[in-house]
Amino acid sequence: MTKSKQSMAALRRLIRQIVREELAQSEEEENAAVPDRPDFREAWERPPDQEQPAPPPPWAVFGSPRPAPEKPAPESPHKHSGPFHPQQELDPPPYIPQR
Repeated sequence: MTKSKQSMAALRRLIRQIVREELAQSEEEENAAVPDRPDFREAWERPPDQEQPAPPPPWAVFGSPRPAPEKPAPESPHKHSGPFHPQQELDPPPYIPQR
């Protein structure tokens, strides 16, 4: 390795060491500033014996539910009981040869 590569590697190692020390120091200061910091993950979990809160009231009320009125199914306008019979006498389309 050349001397510049060695000095760059040493500089990187030094920077990594300084960053690790600074992070450790900031974590220690943060922990010292708040000695009894609660674990928020525990606060989010409900004990199993506690009841679930009631859901909020609906934002729109349309009255009490009623069953749908009984209607017969509409009959299809197309009866598929046999071959197709046109309503009018239609001539077949004209033959147009391909070019």
